[in-house]
Amino acid sequence: MRWPVVGRERQETMQKIQSNLPSHRDLAQLGVTIIDAQNVWLRCMSCGEAFMPTPDSEGHLRAGYWKCPNGCNAHMRRSDLH
Repeated sequence: MRWPVVGRERQETMQKIQSNLPSHRDLAQLGVTIIDAQNVWLRCMSCGEAFMPTPDSEGHLRAGYWKCPNGCNAHMRRSDLH
């Protein structure tokens, strides 16, 4: 499923997501880097896969949004952050 909203709603959703993203440091501990913060594109630090996590219907990132589609960092949890 792609983005459930378009136009102005999508912009508002993106702003909400961007304001709740962890720091670059925290995301690196989860095995990803931000390659496009405006559109919330992430890159897996293991395999290099770029991906865009899709929000839920309320515009929040889903649990485990940082997990690589290839499963590289599937074992990582937010509780692993130091």
